[in-house]
Amino acid sequence: MQILNSVSEKSFITSKGKKIPRYLYHVTNEKNYNSIVKDGIIKTSPDAYPESNLNGVFLFDLKNFLKYWCNTWFSTYEGLLTLSMALFSRSAYREPKIVVLRIPTKNLDTKNLRCRVELDNEMPETHIINGDTALNQKHYTRNKRPIEYIYQKVIPTDIVKKVGNANIDAIVDNMLETNTYSRANYSWQILKNLFQSSPEENAVNISEKFSEKYKKMVQY
Repeated sequence: MQILNSVSEKSFITSKGKKIPRYLYHVTNEKNYNSIVKDGIIKTSPDAYPESNLNGVFLFDLKNFLKYWCNTWFSTYEGLLTLSMALFSRSAYREPKIVVLRIPTKNLDTKNLRCRVELDNEMPETHIINGDTALNQKHYTRNKRPIEYIYQKVIPTDIVKKVGNANIDAIVDNMLETNTYSRANYSWQILKNLFQSSPEENAVNISEKFSEKYKKMVQY
């Protein structure tokens, strides 16, 4: 697969007749990534929501992720978190080294690709859990909602590209030592590491500058 030398908005949102993003991304830890390489596929897994029957590979659209996952905060017993921080923490459970993988949607069967709203109390709970066909994703992105994609089949590694990696423990330790740690920039530092020297790096840097514009608080 030929990777674009520069990243534009178009490169993220046009595919399948402009119905779904051109690329979707999957974050996992290094141990799981090594298993993926060995097995030759990204395996499906059960949904984190116990009420859901979905089983698949859980993915995100970078443009939507940078705007809304990184700027949608919710409260937990541990304090305030963004959706992006929650995803990175979950991915790094028992393994601080994480990787991000790029998957071109032209190689996916759209009939097996679903999308759903994450942590949005304006949508019925059953819809959030079970999702919708990915071809309807514009209904949610138009309304500035963070969305997640679920591919309900395994994904072969021959269409997958490892973009980069990050060590969450090392990033946090460095930020604490330099007194630059804050919940507001935790996700951005991880993203900068994950997409360093990649076509997506510029999009991450630009989005960080405008992150306050999209900041939103929801209740979990």
